[in-house]
Amino acid sequence: PVVVRGLADLVFPAGKRWSFDELSQCCDDTLIDGIRVSAEGGTTFDYGDESKQGEVFTDASLPSQSGTPMTFRDFAQCVREAGPPCSNRYLWAPLLRGSEGASSRDLERSSLGHRLWHDLQHIRWHRLDSIAKLGGFGDLKVAQLFCSGGRAVTASHYDQSQNVFLQLSGAKRFLLLPPLLGARALAPFPVSHPRDRCARLRLGRPDYAAFPCATRAHGAFLEVVLEPGDGLFLPYGWWHHVESLASENVSLNFWYRGGVLDERPPAVLRDCHPLPEAVVLDLVREWEFFLATQVGYGPRLEEFLEWLHDPRTVLRPDVLPKGQELLWLHAGNALLLHAARLHAAQLLPAEVLLPALDCLEACRFAGPSSASALPLRAAASTESTSARALPSACHALAGAFRRGCGSSASCNDH
Repeated sequence: PVVVRGLADLVFPAGKRWSFDELSQCCDDTLIDGIRVSAEGGTTFDYGDESKQGEVFTDASLPSQSGTPMTFRDFAQCVREAGPPCSNRYLWAPLLRGSEGASSRDLERSSLGHRLWHDLQHIRWHRLDSIAKLGGFGDLKVAQLFCSGGRAVTASHYDQSQNVFLQLSGAKRFLLLPPLLGARALAPFPVSHPRDRCARLRLGRPDYAAFPCATRAHGAFLEVVLEPGDGLFLPYGWWHHVESLASENVSLNFWYRGGVLDERPPAVLRDCHPLPEAVVLDLVREWEFFLATQVGYGPRLEEFLEWLHDPRTVLRPDVLPKGQELLWLHAGNALLLHAARLHAAQLLPAEVLLPALDCLEACRFAGPSSASALPLRAAASTESTSARALPSACHALAGAFRRGCGSSASCNDH
């Protein structure tokens, strides 16, 4: 991560005017479909993927967090009436969308983007393009507006995007963790959960009994405070917890595709020794999905991972569940064999391999109610969950992994 003081003024000088009052006037009667609602009495807001709801897991809190579309003027009034002690509305609204291969000059505008185009057309794209080229980003995915009241918190999560974040007015505090440390300490939801890529651990009230792994993050967070005009480059895969510090806050970010991280599998294998942490985290996602297709989520996966992580039991056949012995041995052998091959190729040295395996701790999977604890073989056959769970950076590694796991005979031979 890199903080650049004054970056917002260099990239989007018109954004200096974007106060709540200015946006209320500019947006007029446009209904904004991007209002988030916190739980009653709270100021924490969660990301969620409605398309995953009910496939394997169900999050009962998700529907209540989507607010009714409203005008910006009504949103501002809600924030002001609630006041800092209970800022229960947050605006997350896309302004511009890019398609793969499209230039920054050929972007689709949302209805809100149309209303704000008189300012957005003056974004200095050549400066953003220079940053994207220097960082090896992919194409622009979304430019999104964020508006919040005091004490609003976006819970810890990571994005599979490169992010250039501009603070236009107000102030925000970021707490950051690198990809693998965050995955080891914050107990991410399963990849098939609607809150995939989000932490189960709440930083404001950590449950050490349920997630003893949380102690790994002690003293490890990077803290960043952005003032008006500042910018932050937030790399692909980095965990972030975001707090709004002023009574009214306006931010604009630019999400880019992963570029060198997800568009060149051969280059990942050829040029990166060891693999970048963000790619390793994507690989861990593939390992998890494989285990879910073989063993299933729920108590089965918890028991399997406890067995796999305990050297005292992993070689004792008597502790394996009756009727599941070959399945467990096959799944465990396939995962460890793949990890060993990457280690031998110097793609996963010990200092990276062991933390990667730590990301598959049993406590991560205790608690979320799943629609079914059966193995996800039906989902695997359609490839829908896997395709959504993994960016293309991991496909070469994942393909090799699947080929190595294709039959129990090939794995049992090892």
